[in-house]
Amino acid sequence: MTREPVLLRVPLGVPVADSCVGDLSFQAMTGEVCIFAQARASELVVLFEGRELERVGFDSAIPFAVVIDTVQLRPEPDYCGIVRNLDYARIELAMRAGVMRAIETLAVTVDHAHLERYLGLFRAAIALPAELRIALSGPLTRLALWRSPDGGSHDLETLRGLAVIGTVTPGRRVQLPAGRVIVEATDVGHDQLIALAPRTLVLDYNREPDVRTVVDRLRPSSLTVLAIHEAARTIAVALADAPRFAVFHAGTRLVDRAREPKLVACSIFVDTDAAVPAPDWNDARETGVSDDDLERWELALVRAAALALVGSRPPELQRDLPVTLEDALGRALAVAISTRDP
Repeated sequence: MTREPVLLRVPLGVPVADSCVGDLSFQAMTGEVCIFAQARASELVVLFEGRELERVGFDSAIPFAVVIDTVQLRPEPDYCGIVRNLDYARIELAMRAGVMRAIETLAVTVDHAHLERYLGLFRAAIALPAELRIALSGPLTRLALWRSPDGGSHDLETLRGLAVIGTVTPGRRVQLPAGRVIVEATDVGHDQLIALAPRTLVLDYNREPDVRTVVDRLRPSSLTVLAIHEAARTIAVALADAPRFAVFHAGTRLVDRAREPKLVACSIFVDTDAAVPAPDWNDARETGVSDDDLERWELALVRAAALALVGSRPPELQRDLPVTLEDALGRALAVAISTRDP
């Protein structure tokens, strides 16, 4: 077919176990597929009983040449071209399906050490099933084609099995939540991943976070703030005339609403890696905070106040003045004790 450097050459419709392309795509057709090692114009060569009828060029991220021989087409009267009809449309689909099968043969044989060499080719190939109006499955879904900022890598089968994942532009430094898979993707790659993993919530983490801690956010409105540090979340609790509950994730405020306290009138701000933002980041699908958590943190403020009242203020209770029964924190402690023994 050509003397240019060839990466692989296979028959049209080469068998591949678990291929996402069905054999009917190549019915009544024979031919060959070449995938080239270097960028070049791609082309389809159509034969009719061995006679070349037409060469058709294509813009493609995958450098290929495909030869297809079939009698299921309508030649132009002078046999110097092909009538564009449903038969020709089938030939173009077979071309794309043949390219997909060829790349699948490489996917089943490539080892992890050489995956990086073909990464661009495999990433381009995952767009082919959409052109064929089929779902991507098979060998390409088991290749670790998605890189994480921390140096890890993930395959599509794994990503499809997760409830939530995130994307970030390659090379961009953002605040990454613990315990959540984040992969590098361009804007196009982000949208592609949404289509490839329709049951997974794919979030865009390319945001400008507010670097203030939840303690810093509450401090201007209160003389006293209790800072609580737990696994993958930080909590700030402070007395408030109008108690509020706010949830932050990756430096972004997702939830801010009035709350009804159980023990003492206080606001609770939580920065948690477990929160699941809505796609527009203006709400939370999951806050990662339970009612029991809120009551437990209220109780922690009451206990810290009690310790401070007897001169043993814990370091996490950030307050400049001593606690007395006459100030707001002391009065809140008295109300809480009358409501529940802490």
